[in-house]
Amino acid sequence: MMKSGTSMTYKTLVVEVPGNVCAGKCCFCCVDRDKIIEPKKIKHLSEFMKIYSPRMNYAKDLGCDTMLISGNIEPMQVEDFIADVLHTNKEKSSFWKIELQTSGYKLKDHLNSIFLDQIHTISLSISSFDFHENERITGFKLDHGVIKDISRNYNLRLSINLTRQVADFIKRNGVDGLFKQCKALGARQIVIRQLDSYEKTKNDSFIMQEREYAEDKLWEIEKVLFNYGKKIGKYRSIDGMSVFIDDDCLNKNNKDRRLILRQDGKLYTSWDNPASLIF
Repeated sequence: MMKSGTSMTYKTLVVEVPGNVCAGKCCFCCVDRDKIIEPKKIKHLSEFMKIYSPRMNYAKDLGCDTMLISGNIEPMQVEDFIADVLHTNKEKSSFWKIELQTSGYKLKDHLNSIFLDQIHTISLSISSFDFHENERITGFKLDHGVIKDISRNYNLRLSINLTRQVADFIKRNGVDGLFKQCKALGARQIVIRQLDSYEKTKNDSFIMQEREYAEDKLWEIEKVLFNYGKKIGKYRSIDGMSVFIDDDCLNKNNKDRRLILRQDGKLYTSWDNPASLIF
């Protein structure tokens, strides 16, 4: 049931892909898999549209102009779900700014297909610029060729997890070297993600150790952006790329004013609070 009196405007609709077994093995994953909402079982596209379309349109009525496809697992594990979301959007909702968050899983197979024809931005998660090391950390393979293909066909946002490996890269090459590497990969946007945790999962201790290790590098990045970056909204422009430091990657404070269409087919204002249900 829709709650009355919902007057706040929102910016982004996050559509959560269903599933609780991720193909990756990110050692800084903060998902509490014992508390994941049970996916709603949907058999037909018509049923999917009946459930999802009203909530997508309601999110637009509340001000959302961007749809973000994400989840507690790698989104590209559930291609059929993404296809249904994009079909429903094309037929019923018409979000034109659609972003796919991914670690690169299966992207090589779909970059030139119509499967992703509505996607505007691909936000690619990277935990190390040494791609063998990145695979060890996350379980996902990446290579320069695939990333360059993404940059030629989509707006490429590099979502750089500020891991120990990235901090060490900055130690060796400086902040300027970090931005040069992103430019070489074809990035138009960069998000520097400070690792965080809900403080109730098995990886908490490791996450906070990594966060502390990289903290001085975060300050170095902030200093360079403040001194040399041209301010554009919440971003800073460096060498033709927009850069944003995300020090609240779990959106605990809801600064980004997001709505979440969760895998139970219901609309919430918070990831971790069932009482935030609005539709």
